[in-house]
Amino acid sequence: MSGVWIAVGGLAILLIVGIVVGVILYNKSGSTTDTDVTTTTNTENSSGGTVVSNTGGTVVSNTGNSSSSAGTVVSTDTSSLTFMVVSDIDQDVYESLATLSAPWGPAYLVTAGDLDYTDPDTKGPAGHAGFKAGIGKHFAGLLAAKRIFPAIGNHDYDMASGDDAAAFIEYFNLKPGTALPGNVIVPSYEGAPYYTFIMGNIQWFVLATTSDLGGGGFSKGSSQYTWLSIALTASMANTAVKFRFLVNHWSPFSTFRYCCAGSCEADLFVFPLAEKGIDAIFTGHDHGMGRYSYPDESVEYQVGGKSYGKLAGWGGMMAFMTGSGKNDGDRAEDSCEGSVTAASGFTVHAHHDVLPNSQGALKCTAGAASVKFEYYNTKGTLVDTCTLTRGRGRVGTRGRESGFWR
Repeated sequence: MSGVWIAVGGLAILLIVGIVVGVILYNKSGSTTDTDVTTTTNTENSSGGTVVSNTGGTVVSNTGNSSSSAGTVVSTDTSSLTFMVVSDIDQDVYESLATLSAPWGPAYLVTAGDLDYTDPDTKGPAGHAGFKAGIGKHFAGLLAAKRIFPAIGNHDYDMASGDDAAAFIEYFNLKPGTALPGNVIVPSYEGAPYYTFIMGNIQWFVLATTSDLGGGGFSKGSSQYTWLSIALTASMANTAVKFRFLVNHWSPFSTFRYCCAGSCEADLFVFPLAEKGIDAIFTGHDHGMGRYSYPDESVEYQVGGKSYGKLAGWGGMMAFMTGSGKNDGDRAEDSCEGSVTAASGFTVHAHHDVLPNSQGALKCTAGAASVKFEYYNTKGTLVDTCTLTRGRGRVGTRGRESGFWR
């Protein structure tokens, strides 16, 4: 009889072992209880969902979108994520930029605008020809995946019939209420779109500070100003967001023509960007590539002989001039030559206004605690690099400085 019980006991043990092995194998194929798998709730689009890749596998749950414009994180993925930044792109430079960036395999593209330089006389409010021939043709995959995130530039709304952003808004699907990555929607706006989105551990804030299209621009107390304040407050409470970047076409700082001539986007100075959480700002409008450390708040900011005073709440921020999509080095258009000694309150790490280095794009690689920025010209040469890292207190930077005054 004891032999029977031994046999039965042995069978029970084998059965238990089999069940355990089966569970382990099941988990390795994608169970949410396996520690190698990231469970991701996709709230981007209620009609379908975007799969977020992660080493070891990803489980995606599409739960629709019921968001506010402030935003919440959609992914706990901290693996490496590559993205691209470039602005002010001539029609005949798109192909070179696409060729340059193809080996990078960017997950998304951020741009500070001026994506359609075709003659305004040929453009109407509903015309998409310039967008289709340029960014639509050469970055079709990212466009189809809704992974191009533009700020509007003046050439994007300069139409034969007058200033009109309708074509830009429609082509890039930026109507109010549109769902974006990060469980957010495009907020209601007047004239030009502004919005936020989250990719990985980075939250982006895309502005439209122009007042050409109505809506009050970015003056203190404007709808856009209030929206940014609320969105940043919500973002700072989101522990999954490690970096916060701002995009605007017009630059508050640069060592190129417009800012040197006194046309810095001074409206932004009324907002304490760094104090509210912004780590870096990306702009265009000027043509060339630049990288700057934003001002020590105790020093008066001056450029091109014009003083903007001390900028409270701006100390420690990084800035990138990304208007590097032009086809002519001379279009850097009168950098601050002769005005260098009048510039103060910020540090210039890179300034490129002559071909080949004035034309290229930023390759950006985001990790769990750092973002690496590498600027390549369209010939494939690495021109400038720096890394933003998270630590105690403010974001730190380290980088190889390139020659910047020609």
